[in-house]
Amino acid sequence: MLTQSKLLILVLSGVLAFLIGPDKDALAVIEDVAVLEMKLVVRTDSPEYSLGDEVVIFGTIANDILTPGQPVVLFVHDPLGAIVRSDLVIPYSNGSFWYEMPTGGELMRYSGGYKIVANYAEQYRAETTFDFSGSDAGEDGNCIVFGCIYELHVGNKTFEINYRISGSIQNMTLNVEANTLEIEALVISKTYPLQILLPRELIDATEPDVDGSLRDGNFTVLINGLNQEHVIEREPLDLPDDRDLTIEMLQDGENRVEIVGTRVIPEFVSPAMTILATTVAGLILWTRGKVRKKDYAR
Repeated sequence: MLTQSKLLILVLSGVLAFLIGPDKDALAVIEDVAVLEMKLVVRTDSPEYSLGDEVVIFGTIANDILTPGQPVVLFVHDPLGAIVRSDLVIPYSNGSFWYEMPTGGELMRYSGGYKIVANYAEQYRAETTFDFSGSDAGEDGNCIVFGCIYELHVGNKTFEINYRISGSIQNMTLNVEANTLEIEALVISKTYPLQILLPRELIDATEPDVDGSLRDGNFTVLINGLNQEHVIEREPLDLPDDRDLTIEMLQDGENRVEIVGTRVIPEFVSPAMTILATTVAGLILWTRGKVRKKDYAR
């Protein structure tokens, strides 16, 4: 029986064969890929599920590769790519297999697209996907899947801080005197780290290079007052003006994160300093005015 997936593979193979012409080696590769794809098939009984539903995973193995007792290895990946479930399924004598998976639990809580990967005999692989509305249905939980933005107001500037976290950022302030960005995070699951993009204009960490210039240095990160060594920095793609940090959370619930750099936004002047500067300037003008009056009196 020619299934939809097999028909699609054959059509694509024909298109590629037409495009590449009489290249026999390339044609052989295409044929091998098509054969491998048709040897193992995996599907679900629905394209989407909600919390409490049961995901039914089923599929078939071609008779010419079927080995009695050889299991199909199933992996289920969440929207971030983490494996939330794995299991072995022994196929029936006709090559079909069936697996029922409950939704929810500690690991499978996030909404979004999930991927099922089936492996058989170490060389055959098939995939399928489904959408899941998890226990994070709400703005806070969805920050781990879609990302969130915190608007930080510093002086007369507003910075949009992009981040991902299992939970949400409740508050964020810039401590100018300590060159520190202070974050209050409410974490649903510490399994997932805080991923945050920091604008260099807001805060940065640098160190001297051998030629006397400045290069990127490491931020110091504290969580609830404890030094956090599990900090990874990635080079943001097409974002040279940002620093991309991944920070492991300490616990579920409240986490106070302090990101310490070597400099913060130089244009920022605290309200107290503004008042002080205004007062000093006023005193200077007032003093000059009195001196001029005395001069005129003479």
